[in-house]
Amino acid sequence: MRSKFIHYRRSILSIFFPLFLLLYSTSIFTYKTFAQTEIKTKTPPLRETKYPVTQTPSQIALNITKSPSTSISISWSTSTETTQSIVEWRETGNPQTYTTQAKSTLITDLYLTNNPQIFRWYATLENLTPNTQYEYRVGEQQNNLWSEWFKFKTAPKSPENFSFIYLGDAQNGFEEWGKILKKAVEKCPQCSFIMLAGDLVNRGNERDDWDEFFYYADNIFAQYPLVPAIGNHEYKSSGNMLPQMYLDYFTLPENGPDKVTPEFCYSFNYSNSKFIILNGSLNPLLQVDWLEQQLEKDSSLWRFLMFHQPIYSSAPKRDNKHLRDAWLPVIDKYHVDIVFQGHDHSYWRTHPLKNGEVVTNSYEGTVYVISFSGTKAYDQQEPTSIIAKAFSKIPTYQIITIETQPENTLTYRSFDLEGNLKDEFVITKPKLLSWGLNGAYCKTIIDKFSFSKAKAKVALK
Repeated sequence: MRSKFIHYRRSILSIFFPLFLLLYSTSIFTYKTFAQTEIKTKTPPLRETKYPVTQTPSQIALNITKSPSTSISISWSTSTETTQSIVEWRETGNPQTYTTQAKSTLITDLYLTNNPQIFRWYATLENLTPNTQYEYRVGEQQNNLWSEWFKFKTAPKSPENFSFIYLGDAQNGFEEWGKILKKAVEKCPQCSFIMLAGDLVNRGNERDDWDEFFYYADNIFAQYPLVPAIGNHEYKSSGNMLPQMYLDYFTLPENGPDKVTPEFCYSFNYSNSKFIILNGSLNPLLQVDWLEQQLEKDSSLWRFLMFHQPIYSSAPKRDNKHLRDAWLPVIDKYHVDIVFQGHDHSYWRTHPLKNGEVVTNSYEGTVYVISFSGTKAYDQQEPTSIIAKAFSKIPTYQIITIETQPENTLTYRSFDLEGNLKDEFVITKPKLLSWGLNGAYCKTIIDKFSFSKAKAKVALK
């Protein structure tokens, strides 16, 4: 009897002990995961902002709208002593001045020992004339506290030449990042807007990071609309796991997916181009149907995506397979020209790719780019055959120029702080190009890519 019991007990242990170990290890893993989350969202330390907000408007930012030819959004900050704020605006050269009342949201960081609360004001100017320059200022009439006058230009109604700037992660090292930003607009003073591919700051729910970001931007975003994407660092120090200050600081189009927080994703058309901004920190499956709808219904000649975490990572031991699995089939089906990304803190550009393989036809392949603009830099993995250009530890800015004459041409150039050309490629599309089903060109045109070390040209035959 005893021997049978012992045998039975051993049999039970042999069955359940491995299960016990599995459950125990799982509980430890769950605990560690939870603990890591708690570390990421723990109470911030007491801090002092170096650049406190005052009653005089500051941290002014233009933001793109879903209709940039007829509207623009403006946001700015004041101390809580300011209880009303407005925008005064007019067409450049026209003395007739208009007034738009602003709304506000209270931004609170109780762990700042100075200036813990500020107002973020916002207004959208509508019914503007396309392709027209305006000037504006923001402020308070009662105490005569105003910003200086700034200028912006609305988008053209029909296809015209334009340029825009793309930057990867700023995140930290804002003094050096500010130099990159200023060099970019010096190189492209007529640029239409500036795209920033996430991780604008290091700790997105600590306001002193945003104070420093705007201080070193030095009113550039008051003159050039900012087109941002959400990065993982925009969520930092958030008890509710939301990039709340990012949402408070910017006024972005609310035309994203129905089941996604407004302003997490958005899109707009500019000239002959479609721009779609996604959130790589969010479940990509929540965005995939909307992404497909945006591309399926659009007839723009050029198509661009921007999100933070890359489809093809440059960093060792990083791979965002969940993004690739969700979005790559749609990108390939409808042919996106360039995907702008960040996160990996290096420079990494692919050849034109379809289904993960290099293609020779520009109308079949998509170019994926990673860059950074701050001081944080990562090592790279060894480039594979899909990579056309790679270098590390050199922050850059990129200028993309779209031309309609004499041909439809896209010129992409990447520069370092000293103005050295680090990368370049050109894509040319024929006139009267139209889109058919699944985003394929109706014309049968073969255009061959020839990449050199610094330059890639498209030869159309």
